[in-house]
Amino acid sequence: MKNRVLLTFLLYFAITLPASGEDLTIVPSIGYGLSNLTFTRSTGETDASRFNVIDLGMTAAYGRSYLKFSSELPLGEEYTYGPALIRQLKREDFGFSAGYYVLENLSVFGGYSYGKTSIISFDGGGGLPPYPVYTQHLDTGPFIGTTYSFYVGKTGTLGLNLAYASMDGRLVVQDSDPGGISNTENGKTTGFSLGATWSDTYKKKLNYYVSYKQKNYKTDLVTISIDKTFNIFTFGFVFPI
Repeated sequence: MKNRVLLTFLLYFAITLPASGEDLTIVPSIGYGLSNLTFTRSTGETDASRFNVIDLGMTAAYGRSYLKFSSELPLGEEYTYGPALIRQLKREDFGFSAGYYVLENLSVFGGYSYGKTSIISFDGGGGLPPYPVYTQHLDTGPFIGTTYSFYVGKTGTLGLNLAYASMDGRLVVQDSDPGGISNTENGKTTGFSLGATWSDTYKKKLNYYVSYKQKNYKTDLVTISIDKTFNIFTFGFVFPI
């Protein structure tokens, strides 16, 4: 029910933005970032990795309303090595939100997020085994938040944002060994994200941004819980149309 309500809310904003017009502003963005991921299970196991990511975004603004699409896509796959285990990790995130400026420098927003972490585990003690284990962490659902902006000088802006997410969580384990155990567990993922973004114009020609975001989520499943932490640093450029 809550997902249908949120999607209806986003659709309303989409159809109320004009298809064209002088007051409509489209702002694509592209950036490069580093993302640090740490997943700690209640059983004591931990997955940790650092990713190189490309940050792609698109914002459409009209008056006090805006729509925003954002994505973080991995540049390749990352590996972690342990005494007897090799893990290949991959992470991708997508988000879509609609917001409204209640004040000139204060906005509220709601949206929908999709995040997937894929892990392939190998027994490093004996080389690459014929039967790897495939693990997938999936979190999908709505979030709400607020952004407050400080204007610095003529062109600089420091934006601070805080958001809360309540999503569906899923853990899928597929052991390709005929004698292995495969299972799927569903649960809830909740938590907060906070961030800061500095944006400015270089020599009145080039619009750039520097951002830092931290996300702290907890996934409660049937048999275990998982604490998930993301630290993401990004540098990029925006191109107002």
